[in-house]
Parts: sequence; structure tokens; C-alpha cells
Amino acid sequence: MSKLGKSIIIIFAILFFAFLSFQYIKIEHKFLELEDRKDDLNEQITLLIKEKDELQERLRNSQNLETIEKIAREKLKMVKPNEYIYVIRDGSND
Repeated sequence: MSKLGKSIIIIFAILFFAFLSFQYIKIEHKFLELEDRKDDLNEQITLLIKEKDELQERLRNSQNLETIEKIAREKLKMVKPNEYIYVIRDGSND
């Protein structure tokens, strides 16, 4: 094999190695990005599960008669039959 043939093979080998190295670095970078994305999504899943559990608890509580009565009295200002609400006004508002 001539000197020129050996040089071409060496140059080709170096270029091939450089190409493989570049591809490896590119894949490693993408892998790290995907790992970060996976961690973010797992954190989101955890938060959503917690929110779902809280909403289920609120739903269970909303079906409780005591909770329904409390909301009716406090937010809707409802009263039971023969029950009166007295509002005491402070004299400083006049």
C-alpha cells in the first residue's frame, strides 16, 4: 500500500472518529435534556396527584350535610324556619 493510500485511510479514520464523537456528544446532550424533562414531568405528576386528592376530599366534604348548612348560612345568608339574623351596626360608620 502506498504512502498516499495510508494517509487517506488515516484521514478517513480520524474523520470517522470525529463524526462518531460529535454524534455521541449530541446524543448525550439530548439524553440529559430528556432526563430533566422527565424529572419536571414527575414533579408535575406529584403535584397533580396531590391536587386531585385535595379535590376529592373537598367533594366528599361538600356532600356532608354540616358543610352544606355552613355554606348556606355563611355564603348564602340562609336561615332555618323561625330563625332570625340580627345585624348589630357599629356607631362609627354613621
